[in-house]
Amino acid sequence: MAGIKEEGNFEDALKMSKGVVGYIYPVVIDKKTLEIVDGKHRKAADPGWPEIQIEFESKKDRLLYRIHANLIRRTVSRKERATQLRELALYLVEEGVPTEQIAQEIVKLVPELSPGYIMNLLPAKYKSKKKREAGAKGAKIRREKNKETTETLAPTPVVSEMPTAVVPKAVEVPTGPADSVRPKPKVVTPKVFTCPRCHVEVRTLYCSKCFSELSIRDVAKILRMLRE
Repeated sequence: MAGIKEEGNFEDALKMSKGVVGYIYPVVIDKKTLEIVDGKHRKAADPGWPEIQIEFESKKDRLLYRIHANLIRRTVSRKERATQLRELALYLVEEGVPTEQIAQEIVKLVPELSPGYIMNLLPAKYKSKKKREAGAKGAKIRREKNKETTETLAPTPVVSEMPTAVVPKAVEVPTGPADSVRPKPKVVTPKVFTCPRCHVEVRTLYCSKCFSELSIRDVAKILRMLRE
């Protein structure tokens, strides 16, 4: 039933369905062993659910009946489907089918499932050498594509193009008699601050004539004058 994911809910849904349309699909019983082949949820929902008995020639035939019944009526999880296919592979081994031909044989027995899906669920030993090599090659190609996609989607670091701050140079003072009296100008070390928007370090601006530090307000004033 579409949209019903939990087994408990599945049985509750069967009870509600029975109340509206009655019993749909009888429970299938193996005539030889009296085991339920198809309809465990229906039997759990109502022990009185009608039954039919079918005689199967082998365990493989019984398993194939259950697989096909599931394919027609409900969605089976990947894990459960893998268990069914591996069990079927064991029966085929008992019948004498070569190990490397098991996967191809199952494709014939369960044509409703795609060959690729069946190959993915079966162990490598059940596939031919050619299929194993093709599978390994396909897996490698998928890994490379995933790697390329990851590298393409990786964020590129943004480099902010901030104007280079004006750094004052040391002023050469002429030598003379006044050197002993006049103090030498101090070389002001430019300060560094971080831009609050892009977090890039910017050096403080200085006047190239008087070497006075320009405040943010001074810079804004200069920019306004340039616009005018």
